Amino acid sequence: MPTCAGVYAIYESGLLSYIGSAGNLRWRLRTHLRGDRFKAPIHVKVKRTVNSEAARAIERRLIGRLRPSHNKVINVAVKVRPSRPANYPYDWGLE
Repeated sequence: MPTCAGVYAIYESGLLSYIGSAGNLRWRLRTHLRGDRFKAPIHVKVKRTVNSEAARAIERRLIGRLRPSHNKVINVAVKVRPSRPANYPYDWGLE
């Protein structure tokens, strides 16, 4: 396992379970794989990155796109239209 920064994906029984990022992949994956957290057989895929900031950016993008079962969706961009008065654009609220 590499000691550099990167992104990792954990698969349980062939299904994507978790995506994470770390500054030191070896150390972080050891903390995940300790004990009996996973009930089913697991497989880990790793992608090295230049630094931990790049790893976090890739992690956010992958979580938003793949939606693993054990990740919360973070920073998903949603377009929200600002509310406007019924008589917009004529009423600017100035009296």
